[in-house]
Amino acid sequence: VTKGTADLLGGAFPLRRLCTATTVNIAEPVEFYELPATPDAAWPKLQTQYEQALSLFEQAQFREAMALLINLAGDYPTDVPTMNLLQRSMALFQNPPPKFDPIWHLKAKTA
Repeated sequence: VTKGTADLLGGAFPLRRLCTATTVNIAEPVEFYELPATPDAAWPKLQTQYEQALSLFEQAQFREAMALLINLAGDYPTDVPTMNLLQRSMALFQNPPPKFDPIWHLKAKTA
């Protein structure tokens, strides 16, 4: 869901901020959130630690983000957002750009 939808939910449902991105037909960056179908007892830890890693990533602190994400990936090996952020953090750590842009620029819509 987008930040606009998340705001309308007003904390009534558990959400995890996934990223800020631009995508096809949306020029302005949009914050995206995950609304889990059936959050379990582990959800608060996953949500909190992922968002901490995302914040570090957005501040170009890739090494610190990777440290959190590696631990998170060990605890939640099937969590796709964690794996995606870890992969992106590793790539940028290995080849830092001259000017970092934390916004994800998606080239195609996916299901």
